[in-house]
Amino acid sequence: VELDDTDRESLLKLFTAIVKGDGLEAGRLMLSRARRQDCSDPEAFCTSVSELIESVRGGSGLKLSAVQVGELLGKVLALCCTHRVLLEANFASVVTSIAVLEGLGRHLDPELDIL
Repeated sequence: VELDDTDRESLLKLFTAIVKGDGLEAGRLMLSRARRQDCSDPEAFCTSVSELIESVRGGSGLKLSAVQVGELLGKVLALCCTHRVLLEANFASVVTSIAVLEGLGRHLDPELDIL
């Protein structure tokens, strides 16, 4: 997947928000970069994203042994479907690539902190 400068910057901002635990900002970024969205309650979407990120970050950090990245990304995609937020194709491709890399990383070193 090759990202243009705008997509790369958007993805960087999104991952930065996730790393900082700012789920509300992550949700806002996803909404603002959605190619198309018909979200009737943007605040509920952002709150759901924030709760999901907080549940993952918890006390275990972000080690591959503690976080199922593919499952987490699947939940993010489910939230997008529920709230009618259409992700850009580039972002969806990156999500798929990350899920594949998770499996490889988990096999090589499950104690690796992904952030």
